[in-house]
Amino acid sequence: MSLNVGDQAPDFELLNGAGDTVRLSDFKGQKVIVVFYPLAFSGICQNELTDYNAKADRINAAGARVLGVSIDSFFTVGAFAEAIGLDESITLLSDFPDHEAGKAYGAFNSDTGFNERLTVVVDEDGRIVYKIHNAAPDRRDEEEALAALG
Repeated sequence: MSLNVGDQAPDFELLNGAGDTVRLSDFKGQKVIVVFYPLAFSGICQNELTDYNAKADRINAAGARVLGVSIDSFFTVGAFAEAIGLDESITLLSDFPDHEAGKAYGAFNSDTGFNERLTVVVDEDGRIVYKIHNAAPDRRDEEEALAALG
C-alpha cells in the first residue's frame, strides 16, 4: 500500500510493552510521529529512538507523541523501552504476530520479515503531513519529522 502526504492515516491497534492496547485513534487531537523500525535492541534502532528521547522536551512542547512500531513481541518492546529509558511521550508498540500496521503503512518488508524505517507524522485530524521511507540499513534523520510538527 502506498500512503501519501494528505491521506488519512490508517488506524491500528497494537500492544505496548505492558500488554495494553494502544490505537492511533487514541491520539486524535494530538500530533503523532509514527516511527516504524526493524528490531528492538539493534544498534541503529536504539540510536534513533534515543535521539528522539533526547528531544522529548521538543516533542512535549509540540503536544505530540512518538509511537515506535516494530515486529517484536510486546514483552520485547517493553524490555527495550525500559533498557533505553524512554520518556513517557514515546511509546513502543508490538506489531506481532501479523505485522498489520507495517503492512498498512507499507513499512513491512516480506522478504526480510521486518519493518523498514518509515516515519510518518500525523496531524491532529489524523492526516499524514510528513512521510519518509528509508531502507532498513539507512539511518533516518529525526530532525525532519520534528520540523513537521510545526
